[in-house]
Amino acid sequence: MKPAMRLLAWGGLLALALLTGWRVVATAMSDRLAATHPQQALAWEHDNPRALAALARRQLEQHDTRAARETAQRLLAHEPLAGQGFVLLSEIAQAEGDEAQAMLLSPIAIRHAPAAVGPRAWMIGQQLAQGRYADALESLDRMLLASPGQGGRLFPLLVQLADDAEFADALAAHLAARPAWRRGFVLALASKASANALGQVLGGVQRRHALDASEMEQWIARLVRDGKWGEAYARWAGEIDQGVPSRLPSVYNGGFEMQPAGVGFDWQIGNSAGVIIERAAAPGASGSFALGLTFLGRRIEAIPLQQWLLLAPGSYRMRFRANAQDLRGDGGVQWVIRCHGSRSDLATSARLSGNLAWADHEFEVVIPPRDCQVQDLSLRNSGADGAGKIISGTLWIDDLSVARVEQHR
Repeated sequence: MKPAMRLLAWGGLLALALLTGWRVVATAMSDRLAATHPQQALAWEHDNPRALAALARRQLEQHDTRAARETAQRLLAHEPLAGQGFVLLSEIAQAEGDEAQAMLLSPIAIRHAPAAVGPRAWMIGQQLAQGRYADALESLDRMLLASPGQGGRLFPLLVQLADDAEFADALAAHLAARPAWRRGFVLALASKASANALGQVLGGVQRRHALDASEMEQWIARLVRDGKWGEAYARWAGEIDQGVPSRLPSVYNGGFEMQPAGVGFDWQIGNSAGVIIERAAAPGASGSFALGLTFLGRRIEAIPLQQWLLLAPGSYRMRFRANAQDLRGDGGVQWVIRCHGSRSDLATSARLSGNLAWADHEFEVVIPPRDCQVQDLSLRNSGADGAGKIISGTLWIDDLSVARVEQHR
């Protein structure tokens, strides 16, 4: 190759390299500026899709729908399948109140940009306005599948809508099918909904035999917090297995023949580093099971075992059976009955300690006529504070029951 031709070839290659390098620089600068300074970004690269989308979004936020449409169309001209272009055109139609155009564009936008919130939210709003609640909830499913983080914004709206009986029933039917967002929504419902909305939705799920124990627990906790003890009891009793007699005993599951559920008016058993509490087969128990408490020689401020009672005013006799092996502590343990929320004892059993063969025990309690709608039945460590709370050994409990004592005149 002649020297002149060689120089020309090298010059062409150098020019190409410079041009390619410049394009790389221009693209990098344009991408860097796209989100915050879209017009400057387009000066570096006139068809940068990120910059066009950002500019159209800014124009839409400034209510310049004409300019926003032109920019969105530029974006689609450069990238015909760009999801953001269809999303923008859909939202522009919504902003202009053009429902027909929005209805046409929103499904296209959803198809090309599944994670986009605007078109889906608009479609859901239309379905709700038309009373198409089942369709709206199906659309909500798809939105939350694509954008799970939207639950925090959407759940408060659903909670408000649940005051409407028709919507609440549709929502209950949908929740019964267990959508992925059910757990998060029920948490929001139990804490934020009106009593009416809560009852309509969870009651609907309960009627469909699809209410979980944890959801029942949240429901009852809310009713208790609102002071609606009668309704709380009725809702809880409605979930009891059909094999249980229709008239529930005042102390539920007092023989521990069923595993305590920890919900409602069943036994509530917590955790403590100083004691292991478990239902188990026990020689000498009246039935197949009793409740065993194994104390580990540690300080226990409160034994985590209690049940709510709904005893009407009057005199009662509480009975139970107990067995102990090497139960050692400063003051033993005893049953205590208090009005719910009070620190004053209504009645206590004799203290249990040492070695005790299975035997019957009883004590009496008088429920006052006022301010004692609900009572707490709990097992107390009666030792003095500090080292006096250290307790060891084993205690078995069985056959708790309570009966009214007739007053003879």
